[in-house]
Amino acid sequence: MAERFTVDELKLAFTFHIVNHILQSDGEVMPSEARFLERTFPRNVFARSGFVDTSGRYTQRWQDALGEALLELPVQLTVDQRLGILETFYQAAIADSDFQYIEGTILVRSARLLGLRAEQFTARIEQLIG
Repeated sequence: MAERFTVDELKLAFTFHIVNHILQSDGEVMPSEARFLERTFPRNVFARSGFVDTSGRYTQRWQDALGEALLELPVQLTVDQRLGILETFYQAAIADSDFQYIEGTILVRSARLLGLRAEQFTARIEQLIG
């Protein structure tokens, strides 16, 4: 029987994965980016969810949640909730005050994975920048 995840667990898995990808995209995690990560994703949340073991390694449950998130989040969350996740990605991208092209590319791909249309994504980013 397939494991059941809460929507919050699926959001945590997907959001953390993409934020990590954004922060590491330029090859170096700056102190301001590390602080953003710690503030946004406290380590105890991962232990409670069973996403890391006692030594801090990611578990199979983490991998399963990540795969499930790709299937469920686009249909379980409202457009506004999915755009809220993209806001977190945007905040990660500017955590070091240097928005890079590759970070923008990751944002666009993530919007597609969440089932958002380009104009929805663009409008929200323009609001954040504006």
